[in-house]
Order: sequence, then C-alpha cells, then structure tokens
Amino acid sequence: DPERVRMRVHHFSQAGGRPLDVIEWQGFTRAIAVFNAGQFYPDWQYMGLLASGGRWLSRRPHPGYHAALVADRRGPGLGGRVLDLSANTRDPDSLSWNEVAQSFMLFDRRGVVRVRNTDQEANRTVVAEDRLGRVVVFTSEGAYTLFGFAQLLRDSRLDLVHAMSMDGGLEAEMCVRSGRFA
Repeated sequence: DPERVRMRVHHFSQAGGRPLDVIEWQGFTRAIAVFNAGQFYPDWQYMGLLASGGRWLSRRPHPGYHAALVADRRGPGLGGRVLDLSANTRDPDSLSWNEVAQSFMLFDRRGVVRVRNTDQEANRTVVAEDRLGRVVVFTSEGAYTLFGFAQLLRDSRLDLVHAMSMDGGLEAEMCVRSGRFA
C-alpha cells in the first residue's frame, strides 16, 4: 500500500559513486525491500527521467519509455503509482512527484501488451499496480521474454491493471528484509 510504505529512488552517485548490488543497497538504505529499477547507458547515465528526493538526476525523457514509477507526491494524492506516460506528459517540470524512475510499459489499463514479441529471454523486474491501487514488485527467478512476462502478469489472478518493466538480465534483483533475515 503506497499510502503506508514510503518509496524512494536512489542512484549510485548518492552512495559513494559506484554501482551497488541490492544487498549493498539494502544495507545503505535500510529499506524493507530494494530492487534494481533502472536502464542505464554504458557510461552509467540513466536512460530517461530519474528524480530522488525532489532532485532531478536525469531530466532527459527517453522517447521510447512510456511509463514511470513515481512516489512522494507534491501535494495531495497517492503515495506511489505506476504512470502511463503515453497519456501524460514526459516534461519533468509537469510531474508533481519527488521520486521518479522512467522505463517502459509492459501492458496498459486496456490490457494491451506494449512490448515487442521477441525471443530474448532474461530475468525480469517488473512494477505493477493492482485494482486497489497497491504497487506490486516482481523479480523472476527464471528467464522470460518481456512479451511473455507481460502476458503472464496480465492474465494472472493478481488483478493487475498495468505493469512496467524496470530491469532485466543479471541486474534484475530484489532483496526483502523480514526481521533479521535479508
């Protein structure tokens, strides 16, 4: 429930200037759950809009990415969401959220899968929103195509209304802390 749990976006430049794995991020942030959420260029620049704590780390929208994980709304409203940017502007100044991570939509509210059907398989991290407005994070243990994972989640009994891809390949990781176990 995004009204009860605070979501934050972090970038490695905020943690000593080198990329961290999810275990290191969990130790650095002390968060309940941590997952890799980004697409990066080879020079580690973020592909798309990225904001942390109200500060823009990347103000360049990616033209092919039509989704954003957002949290910490400026003003009244939900605590966190998955936004479909094809219906909303990608102008950073128009987004009223302090935490923003742009990526691409897997399927939208109409149930339309919005990724190509290729044979490229990898581990996947996905953020979705269900009909109750809860944000749900998935990291697969096995390899899926984006199209296949989108269909699997869309057709599941989880009552998801839309989902976006966050990371894939070896970087698709999640760490959840439960008591003393992480």
